[in-house]
Amino acid sequence: MAKTIILQKTILYIFTFLYIFNPGNFLNFNLVYILGFLSLFYLLLNKKYAIMMLSNKSIFILFFICLLFFFYLIFFYFFGNKDAILRGYSFLVVWLSIFSSLAIVGMFKSLYVATIDNFLNFIINVTCIQIFFVILSIILPSFRDWVLSTARQTDILMISNDAGSGLRSFGLSSGFTSTFPMFMGICAIFSLHMFISKKDVYEKIKYLIISLFLIFSIILNARTGLIPVILFLLILPISIFVKKDFKNIILLCSFVVVLFFLPNINFYNNDYLFRLMQA
Repeated sequence: MAKTIILQKTILYIFTFLYIFNPGNFLNFNLVYILGFLSLFYLLLNKKYAIMMLSNKSIFILFFICLLFFFYLIFFYFFGNKDAILRGYSFLVVWLSIFSSLAIVGMFKSLYVATIDNFLNFIINVTCIQIFFVILSIILPSFRDWVLSTARQTDILMISNDAGSGLRSFGLSSGFTSTFPMFMGICAIFSLHMFISKKDVYEKIKYLIISLFLIFSIILNARTGLIPVILFLLILPISIFVKKDFKNIILLCSFVVVLFFLPNINFYNNDYLFRLMQA
């Protein structure tokens, strides 16, 4: 039983990682196609859960609108509008993404106690897998070269090695300069939220370190991902000082000090981390 649960959790983590980061190194098409149809199969096996989720008004409306627009655009495609198929593709991806999201939530609820904090912790753990790949691509430039050279986006290697803006695109993902850093920024907010809500000091330090690594990965790829983090950090001190939470005040000050002095450490003064110095 224990081995079965470990296997199920491993599959859930891999599935969620592939769904969120969608690395384009293994296939010439979007992974959401495979994940979406696997999710559809999962939902058919768990009909009670599928009916419960699709009976939710918001989910049903989103699902129905995407399906309606998809067939609407396919109709125009058959009547000579060749651009319609590309727009239809976008709605099909959203449609399959809904299936994937529902499957992830369903698998999570079957393996964990379904609370907001537990789910946020799960998402943070998934991003820690990405942090590992970010560090790996820094330590092993050959791994980074492989990721970029085998990516579906053909011009990503040229964009990532632009001498004017410094090296970027570290990790195993797609959307290195857009969706990837923005998602990591949102996860950094999740991690900072866990830092505030946890009472144990060691738990607080753990989430603070994860937040640092998430911010580090954002800076290396695209600094637009820092926008949600900065907005959160502007509001956070007010909340902490109002509550007079001195433990969090000390840890937060330490966090800011580390961020301030990080670019001045000699270890980071190299070409691969030029973007860190810029930030």
